[in-house]
Amino acid sequence: MLPALDHTLLVSLDHFLRHSPSFDSLMIMLSENNLFKGGVFTIMLWWLWFQQGSTDTDFPLRKTLLAILGGCLLAMGVARFATHTVPFRARPIHNPELHLAQQFPGLANITDHSNSFPSDHATLFFALATGFCFVSRRLGVLALLYATFMICLPRVYLGLHYPTDILAGALLGVLSACATNYAPVRDRLFTPLLRWQQLHPSPFYAALFLMTYQLDELFDSVRSLASYFFG
Repeated sequence: MLPALDHTLLVSLDHFLRHSPSFDSLMIMLSENNLFKGGVFTIMLWWLWFQQGSTDTDFPLRKTLLAILGGCLLAMGVARFATHTVPFRARPIHNPELHLAQQFPGLANITDHSNSFPSDHATLFFALATGFCFVSRRLGVLALLYATFMICLPRVYLGLHYPTDILAGALLGVLSACATNYAPVRDRLFTPLLRWQQLHPSPFYAALFLMTYQLDELFDSVRSLASYFFG
């Protein structure tokens, strides 16, 4: 049985489905195109890293950016653990009571039968957006709005997640970003990384590129490897 919040919102959304093919197409594009998801946030990260005035000795900004990435790793690790330990929850699009699979037959994610709770998208992008609040409040608010309306809302609209999946993932992302940006934690964990970056820039930037590439694709390659080796 669905929680009251999920049931109310999904029934309300049902009145809007298929009324505008162009809007439905936009929602599908936003849900499937990684450029509009991870791409936007990784561009922001690299822009801030190399913005005018940033140097190898400008520790505070870069330390915060590394803490943001650390928060993403923490959030995704906890989310994946939760996905495999909490009771299984089928996605709304696979709930026979909602008939959403018939609404969007061309949706690529329609074959995804993984646990719906919590939302990986909400977890990751709310961790990133909350982290940006530690760089600039204005930037953080814009990032939070973008994550809400451009990333999470389409996933509810298309039946890929319940609203409570999004809320749980968002809360997890916010808490993880705050944890790694807690000043004593940030200083202890990420100051050594910045010193290593000064001494060994080549491996540091190779690793940073790989990390941001994984953000772009929501760690799909890592999860695929983990599934192959560990089932």
